[in-house]
Amino acid sequence: MFVLGTVGTGAVTERLCAVLDRRGYATRAVTIGEDDPALRGRGERGAVETLVVNAHDDSEAVRRAQDMLGPPDIVVVTAAGHDGRATKGPGRGDVVRSIAGSVPAGAHVVNAEGTPAVRRYLATAVERRGATISHVGAHDADAPGAELGSAIDGALAALEEPPMPDEEREALAAAAHPEWLELRAGRCYDALGVTDTVALERLRRALCPDREPVELVAVTDRDRREVAATLAEYASECHERRQIPTVYVVGTLADQFADRCTAPTVEHGIDTPAGRVLDEALAAGPTIVAGVEETPAGTAIEDVITERIERSGRPTIG
Repeated sequence: MFVLGTVGTGAVTERLCAVLDRRGYATRAVTIGEDDPALRGRGERGAVETLVVNAHDDSEAVRRAQDMLGPPDIVVVTAAGHDGRATKGPGRGDVVRSIAGSVPAGAHVVNAEGTPAVRRYLATAVERRGATISHVGAHDADAPGAELGSAIDGALAALEEPPMPDEEREALAAAAHPEWLELRAGRCYDALGVTDTVALERLRRALCPDREPVELVAVTDRDRREVAATLAEYASECHERRQIPTVYVVGTLADQFADRCTAPTVEHGIDTPAGRVLDEALAAGPTIVAGVEETPAGTAIEDVITERIERSGRPTIG
């Protein structure tokens, strides 16, 4: 089973494996990234009944995984948004085409992406590839993480297993609902690692039900140029709608982000202390931190947020 999408693939993989383990399946999860997967050959598939592969939406990585592990029987699609990490481009159409191109003949697709136009395209593209598709989910398309429960229950149905209990599904939905971190300097939400701007917009709307504006700290990195470009476009659109007054950009592509973004942008060099960047944004208003994680700039920002949480005595992180 391959899990594809621009958001929620890790959560679906983890929760699906946990559910199957409790039901007596021998399961194993593999995450496909820039490196080769942990499993080194098809022979290792014999050790498990169900192999769940988190492949995000990288069609090149999916092809490599199929070469090593064999084609999937089931492909689960969590969501298809605008994502700078997509192989074929950051636009939503690029992402959807990348996902559709990863479906092998004979597979069954469980699609939890609720956008009608995306569903119509996937249905046509999947059929042309000799696969079948079922659309799942009657969830609120604007709710963060709404597609997760639908994707998991759809995958279970494809395995002829009953859905999750209501209480487990409700707990999953509650865990996906974002809440502000109440730091001493102001309200903050850590969205580092969210590169899908459709998902980022869902987070912003959930955090700001009264449409109040928020500041944005954008973390960039030279190895993720498309993420910076996608975030700059998103911030520009939000500024036009008066939803993001100012952007504070850090990282090795801060100058290029500032040139591309039409919103007022405060550019910080790579030597600027992360605490100073965060304090500057928080002084202006509630702040969302987004962009690439596991980079020097991203790690520095996350370390500062964690330190501020510990000082505030609040254990909950966004």
